[in-house]
Amino acid sequence: MRRSGRYLSGFLENGGDLSRLNQSVTLIEAGVDPGQLYLAPVDEEFADVENRLMARWHAGLSKDDVRYRLRHALHTRDLRDHYDVVLIDCPPRLTTGCVNALAASDYVLIPVLLEETSTEAVPRTLTWLKKFQAQVCAGLDVLGIVGNKANPRRKLIGRQEILWTRLPLRCRDSWGDSVRFFDEIIRDHPNVDGRFAALDPKYECQYHALVDQIREEIPNACLEPSTVSGLAAATAQGGRA
Repeated sequence: MRRSGRYLSGFLENGGDLSRLNQSVTLIEAGVDPGQLYLAPVDEEFADVENRLMARWHAGLSKDDVRYRLRHALHTRDLRDHYDVVLIDCPPRLTTGCVNALAASDYVLIPVLLEETSTEAVPRTLTWLKKFQAQVCAGLDVLGIVGNKANPRRKLIGRQEILWTRLPLRCRDSWGDSVRFFDEIIRDHPNVDGRFAALDPKYECQYHALVDQIREEIPNACLEPSTVSGLAAATAQGGRA
């Protein structure tokens, strides 16, 4: 993959060219019930690409608003008809890639490690997501918060249970609306090697339970076009990805 240059950075650098996005997508798992699983990766040079793109946009050298390139692509009819769900994994930092991901999304699902540093960051993350919603994408919503890489035992123990129990109270004033804390918590699977834990027969039932809870939280499966402010408002089209 590295030799072929099939990374998402090529799509962003080339003006959001849809063909470059398609080139970066690789089938990694066929026969996943009820469909297939694809991946569009980035490499370690992606941070440099983000910095160059943002510098060009601030200098007025970009013909479009670089923040919405991914949104425009994901809302084309071809992509909407081809993919059922698009999951975008990004760090809680307002880099060019993260802004593209948020502007293209309907919902944000926040995974949190059950340790002090990670749980302390959740209220701050909700606060700047609220600002982002007001300034860039009014239709963006927080779907919920899920505990991640917890002790493999079924019941949380010790410090992890204390942190998870206290977190809702710490987040109460950060988003404004109630935020769901999912009952199903992702466990640490140290013995899963070279594949997604959710596809491992030993663990997949746990992820099915989490998916069921997420579906309960989504109020309407027939999503309506979201509202985008700023320069993208005139050009954003299609349904919600």
